[in-house]
Amino acid sequence: MALFVVLVIGGLAVAAVLYPIVARMRLNAPSVALGGISAVQELLDQRDTLFRAMRELEYDRQLGNVVGDDYDELREAYEGEAIVVLKALEAKGTGLVEEVEAEVAAARGTGGKPFGEPEGAS
Repeated sequence: MALFVVLVIGGLAVAAVLYPIVARMRLNAPSVALGGISAVQELLDQRDTLFRAMRELEYDRQLGNVVGDDYDELREAYEGEAIVVLKALEAKGTGLVEEVEAEVAAARGTGGKPFGEPEGAS
């Protein structure tokens, strides 16, 4: 009985140690998705992070935690990064809609016609 308890506790300890490692590996694994969608998702995540950081910076300024030149420098840095990310999103987005429509059309067997296009239209 004592051996069983020791094995169960040991197994739980090993699982507790390995779980964060396995979870981190799964999060860092490249996603298998339509071409370019994982890159777009990464850009969207970066955009959201930058916007959140800018909101927190503004809140800190209102509280008086960040003032003057520090605020200006951080704001300019965040805005510069946001511009780069937004331009990259715009560049990725131009062909992404057509790519997704082509994938959907191929899956539906409509011969490559975009979604919503009438059958007789050419």
